Amino acid sequence: MPNRIAFLADETKGLIGTASDIIFGHTLLGFFKSFLNPEALDNSLACMCGENIRHVKYKMGLLTSRFGANHPLKCCPTCIGQDVRSTGWPYRHLAHQAPGVWFCAKHGDRLRCSLLKSTGVQRFDWVLPDTRYLATAREFPDSALARDFSAFCAARVARRRCNRATRR
Repeated sequence: MPNRIAFLADETKGLIGTASDIIFGHTLLGFFKSFLNPEALDNSLACMCGENIRHVKYKMGLLTSRFGANHPLKCCPTCIGQDVRSTGWPYRHLAHQAPGVWFCAKHGDRLRCSLLKSTGVQRFDWVLPDTRYLATAREFPDSALARDFSAFCAARVARRRCNRATRR
């Protein structure tokens, strides 16, 4: 969960949206929103807008959930190649980051995890996907059930983004 989102919204003069737009449209808080009580949601928003995100995952209940609090940055190698060809650089796909998503819904490829964020050395840096620094995603069975659950989680993120866009 990133912080200083209000600063980002102010510095970009709202061109990419309000702090709330950015948080719910480009982070996993939108995924977790329906699982949080109003107090935990308000606290998470305040922390992500402000300077300190200490204890946010704990207050959201992620440490004791079955998903856990470790959410490695994931990417699809095929998406990286397509992103570079179409835009000139790779970028993170929000649907790949959702808990429970271990396969790319577009290509069916197993997602890979960034080594840069997991080592702790660059855990506070903004890092783009890079095929040189990827590890195989945690061992997850390649079964129809695993792929269906992954597709369900990715669709949940896509649906939330679609619903948000139609309200504007």
